[in-house]
Amino acid sequence: MPRSRRSPLPHSASVPRRAALAVAVLALLAGCETSVVIDAPELENALVVYAFPQADSVWSVRVGRTLPLGAVINGDPLPSEVQDATVRLFEGEALLDELVFEAGLRPPGRYVSRLGLRPTPGTTYRLEVTAPGLPMAVAETTLPLPPEVELTRNEWEQVTVFGDGSLEGERGIGITLTDLPGEDVYEMAILRQDRSDMCPDGLCNEILNGFRSSSPSLRDGYDLLDVDVTIEENEPFTFAVFRDALFEARRQRFDLTFDLFIFNGFGSASTVENQLFVARVSEPFAEYQKALQNQDLNEDNPFAEPTPLYSNVQGGHGVVGGFSAVRVPLPTPEATGGGS
Repeated sequence: MPRSRRSPLPHSASVPRRAALAVAVLALLAGCETSVVIDAPELENALVVYAFPQADSVWSVRVGRTLPLGAVINGDPLPSEVQDATVRLFEGEALLDELVFEAGLRPPGRYVSRLGLRPTPGTTYRLEVTAPGLPMAVAETTLPLPPEVELTRNEWEQVTVFGDGSLEGERGIGITLTDLPGEDVYEMAILRQDRSDMCPDGLCNEILNGFRSSSPSLRDGYDLLDVDVTIEENEPFTFAVFRDALFEARRQRFDLTFDLFIFNGFGSASTVENQLFVARVSEPFAEYQKALQNQDLNEDNPFAEPTPLYSNVQGGHGVVGGFSAVRVPLPTPEATGGGS
């Protein structure tokens, strides 16, 4: 997915609240002279393993270790790489590959498939990671099958064509998603690609194109994934996540609208393309993203309950969970209409 999966909500909106909380805390502590001694828990020496497999990428696993309380991590969830680990990949009882450490890769601590193996959707994998002096870490995950999506409507709902050929308007699309038996979690987004012959590989930029929908299933972020909310008519979304609770094992229609402006001032060599991104994500991946967003939302509140990060790694910490995605082209419909 072409984005970070942290909360899309702007953090600038929380600055006044943060300042107010800081003042309140200082006022609360101003009259206190009691010394408080906190006994820090003993360090649990353990491996930290992160892997987010997807079908179009070679197997890659990050391996680190726990650090003592107060260690500077510079925002990296895996700050201390382990270079002498043994990382084995299994399907059932069959050993598929032993991943090798790649020095100098970013992010650090990466082990990649020696054989260039790529995950296969629908397959259950097991990772076993060992390192000198640390307990074995084991995790298992099933790579979801890619979602089956069909574009059923693609039109301008309103459009203005300017004299230079530029376009501005609102587009409407309709899609059907065929759900499989069992509980599934999905992501949905509309992407905008700006292309030009002057850019490397022809792609200048790829960003999220916000959209609107009235579907009761959609949620605007993982922190709301399991929250009962009321979706208003034409609710705005940056990207959407949702479970299949309302349409399990059947076809579901979604109607989306989004604004689009195409500036033609750079000539015919410049184009704008839109794509619909839909992913079926594994439950460990969804739970990790949900915990990550809740942690981000609570980080400025000193009175909030700490949000522990989800982990499905036995004998260690971290997350192993993948996703399978499809991109559906959204050709720009022919536009007619007056403008200036």
